[in-house]
Amino acid sequence: MHKNRFKKNKHAHCIVLLLLLTTCFISSCTDHKANPGQRNSTTGNYDYKRTTLLLNTVEEAAEIFQNEGLEALKAYEKTQISNGIYFYIYRNSDAFCIYHGEDSIKINRVVTDQTDLFGKPIHNLILEALSDTINNPDAWAHFNWPRPDNIFPTWKTACHRKVVLKDGSDGYIGAGMYGYISEKEFIKISVKKACTLLSVKGDSSLEYIQAPQSPFVFFDCFIFIYDFNGNSIIDPSYKKESKSNLLLFRDATNHFPFKAIAEELKTTDETWNILQFTSPESMNIRKKVIYCRKTKLRNKYVIVGSMIDAPQSTWFK
Repeated sequence: MHKNRFKKNKHAHCIVLLLLLTTCFISSCTDHKANPGQRNSTTGNYDYKRTTLLLNTVEEAAEIFQNEGLEALKAYEKTQISNGIYFYIYRNSDAFCIYHGEDSIKINRVVTDQTDLFGKPIHNLILEALSDTINNPDAWAHFNWPRPDNIFPTWKTACHRKVVLKDGSDGYIGAGMYGYISEKEFIKISVKKACTLLSVKGDSSLEYIQAPQSPFVFFDCFIFIYDFNGNSIIDPSYKKESKSNLLLFRDATNHFPFKAIAEELKTTDETWNILQFTSPESMNIRKKVIYCRKTKLRNKYVIVGSMIDAPQSTWFK
């Protein structure tokens, strides 16, 4: 009887071991099949459904293009018409357009010199985003751009994935959405990138950080910098010659947001806060979300931050 039980247990252990080996083999095969455009999902970083929809759509598009080709991608693009999403594919080395779902005139052309309303070099902006996988893993880029057959530019936010093109060269696929998108992640990316730049180039990076052509200026968002005594280095009023003591700033609810941020950053590396204000266009109090980090400039710690509109409608999420 004990012998039979031993045989049964041995048989069960063999089955479990076989299942484990099979699972490992399948997982290994899947890893080897993963395309260059795939990354771990970061959708938990975002507040709005349309942002995560765009992100998931671009990831799927990159996989389809990489594994099945351009015609399969075009078929997939047709399923996204109701979401207002179209794709574009460019070669990294020279901004040669492989495909463009909304502006066919660009296809098979080099568009290296393409800039937006503020002079942002769009191709270089995207390449810079793709290279910054630590701060900007989804390669977001923001530019002010008119849609084809329209003369009025508007902000466009696009995410991108790396792909390998048919000739073996490196490229990227992307898609975007138009309008002001109040994603807190966007200012977090911007602030972290600014801190990295300041730590490498110091004062010489301040002019670039404030330039409209840089990735730090988008929507009505920009980088501000002040020290722990409140002295502004780049003022939130965004006037280059403006200097103020931000610790004394009081918002519409008598809250001192910049003072609170300075206190919090004495014991931590990053923090979020809220600034409330009134606008001539509305009697209601409006809110800005502030994200700040501390970094070193001129051998002392400073506070680097940016602001974006707080979400106002839960149905929009």
